[in-house]
Amino acid sequence: MISAISTHSRIVVVTEATSRIGLAAIKNLIEKGTYILGIGKSVERCINVESDILKQYPTSSVHYLAAYLFLQAHIRNLSKTIEEVLTKTFGDPILDVLINNAEIFSSRFVKTQDGIESTFAVNHFSTLFSLRTFSHLTKSKNSRVITVGSGSYFHAKMHWKDLEIRYYYHGLKAYGEIKTCLCVIFSEFNRRFQQPSGIQAFIADPGLV
Repeated sequence: MISAISTHSRIVVVTEATSRIGLAAIKNLIEKGTYILGIGKSVERCINVESDILKQYPTSSVHYLAAYLFLQAHIRNLSKTIEEVLTKTFGDPILDVLINNAEIFSSRFVKTQDGIESTFAVNHFSTLFSLRTFSHLTKSKNSRVITVGSGSYFHAKMHWKDLEIRYYYHGLKAYGEIKTCLCVIFSEFNRRFQQPSGIQAFIADPGLV
């Protein structure tokens, strides 16, 4: 995943950045001198992780924001907050890389407050956050959108009439279907926007974690 990011990149947003893949990516990027905005669910957890990182990397430029990516309102507010932070810090809301790392797995059908199946809400709709940062990405040369995928899409079957699999829900089927959706969405993203804007989208499969 990190290899897709060129060393000139200076401003990166990472979702689900307080543990595991997201936190590991941030620590790797810090060593490249990157300015990082990490996104986490819990305010307390964001504060603690940011503090730990600054202790480990005292000269790093990292800042955490809390947002509950289950909810569309939080995604919209996060977009506005990122724009405000980037404008205040750099004078212009420019963004080099967005890493969509947020995802969940649910063994049972659970709806969010928006009425969307939870796995679909986080693993699919939160990645459309990319489109809300589109104008910031276009201000950077060779910007990147990197989304965590999964090889499970190879075995997925699309339920076009019931994308959230509300009937006969199965966690693995829902997960695989959503990863297939991501491949479709970002393939189309590249077809439409790569040539005019220079933005490239990638799906990265981290393997079994």
